[in-house]
Amino acid sequence: MKKKIILLTLALIATAIVALFVVQVVKHRQRLAPIRSLPAVELLTLDSTFYDTQSLCAMGRPSVIVCFHPECDFCGMEADELIKHYKDLGDVNLLFVTFASKEETTAFLEQHPLDALPNANVLLDPNLDFFITFDVDAPPMSFIYDRNQKLVKRHKGIVAVDQLKQYLAKCHE
Repeated sequence: MKKKIILLTLALIATAIVALFVVQVVKHRQRLAPIRSLPAVELLTLDSTFYDTQSLCAMGRPSVIVCFHPECDFCGMEADELIKHYKDLGDVNLLFVTFASKEETTAFLEQHPLDALPNANVLLDPNLDFFITFDVDAPPMSFIYDRNQKLVKRHKGIVAVDQLKQYLAKCHE
């Protein structure tokens, strides 16, 4: 009788674990659903003109979107790596998005000139529209889209250039 109770208890625990796993997978898919195709979000350039993320669709090349904040040391390290190795990424759109002020962002760019990279735009998200739509909880966070602007990878934390190259290779498959 004790064996049956133990087996039943173990079966219930296993069922609960599987159910929790399924719930987490469903939540993850729901979180990614709005960004599986690049959504239209209006941002501001540093000269205060509007920039619509949908403009990337017409360019026909993969896109890397990096969410950063000027006060984030990890963001600075990631920026330096991207500047150093941007040629290794090939022909890609680079968007660097922050909710920081124009002044903070400009100071960051003096140390990490991301805006000097080809096909790069540094954009401001003053209303947090981008950060909310993309469910960014903390920078750095990156989103890699293929040439049709379909999501390939959502990456939390610093993304190494080698990893980024692997994600971008999937864009050409």
